[in-house]
This record gives sequence, structure tokens and C-alpha cells, in this order.
Amino acid sequence: MASYEHREVQRTRYEWRVPGATYGGWGSAVAEVHKAIAAAETRYREVMGKDPTHDDWLRVWAEDDDIVLWFEYQESDR
Repeated sequence: MASYEHREVQRTRYEWRVPGATYGGWGSAVAEVHKAIAAAETRYREVMGKDPTHDDWLRVWAEDDDIVLWFEYQESDR
């Protein structure tokens, strides 16, 4: 007879989107990206209760005409 374990994992994903196409197709201004990173850092501190210390705490993705920044949280991350 086989044995197994079961668990349910729920994650919350926090995202910030910086529009890139609204600047005549030239991409986003770096100042706007920095604003999104600062907002993400603030939210990370609120959610996790600590400063982001590892280098991959925030992920970056290009999606259609947006630059997407995000991090995920699950209860065991604290």
C-alpha cells in the first residue's frame, strides 16, 4: 500500500505594471520603473515584516506593452 501526503498551498501575487507603449513606442522612463520598485519594496515590508534581502525577491517580466514587477507570498514565507 502506498502512502502519501496532502497539502494545499495558496499564494498571493503582488504586481506593479509600468506602461511602455504610452511613450510613443519608446518604452518606459526609468524614473517610472524606479517608482514601481519603491512601491513594491514598501509593500514587501508590509507583507513580510522585513526588508527584502535576497536578490530575487522581485521578478521582472515584459508583457505586451507593460513592464510587470511582482513578488509572491504564502503563509510559510514569513
